[in-house]
Amino acid sequence: HLKIAKPFGAKVIFLTDSPGAAVYDPVKSELKNVTIKLNQTETDIADIDIFGSNLYVLAKNDANIYKHILTAGGYAKGEQWILGGAEKEIKDPVSISIDGDIYLLQSSDNSGTVLKFTKGIKQEFTLPPLLIPLKNTAKIIAANLKNLYILDPDNKRVVIFSKDGKTFSQITSDKFDN
Repeated sequence: HLKIAKPFGAKVIFLTDSPGAAVYDPVKSELKNVTIKLNQTETDIADIDIFGSNLYVLAKNDANIYKHILTAGGYAKGEQWILGGAEKEIKDPVSISIDGDIYLLQSSDNSGTVLKFTKGIKQEFTLPPLLIPLKNTAKIIAANLKNLYILDPDNKRVVIFSKDGKTFSQITSDKFDN
């Protein structure tokens, strides 16, 4: 059964509950199984992302990110990516997005906090306060963009922050209901 999917390039990668992975190529209309070696601690997966050829898995249960290197036979066993004890600061992780740095979105129970990591080390990063706080945040997008985009479905908006965490704007719509 499908657990999570993420587009990368013109393809989509899926993680399944077997555990396993598959890559769908819509151009060839082809679905291929891919081997992935998950750690025992990667049981409750919140999100995945791909940067270069590496697959990053956000594990909720131990609040860490695992880096899986692509090999000829699939994805190798993941290595804990967050270093220096910073995983202790992660509370209820929701989503990750990578643009060289990794941005990690926590649930709104933790103020919709975004943590920023470079090479596994936590960086100083704070979002400006919002008049209407983030609530039940669902997704963060940063890759190949100049801004961070956070989906805030309860407030029917996408909140846009600069990657320096200083400026923001938002797009709202009553159609943002799912």
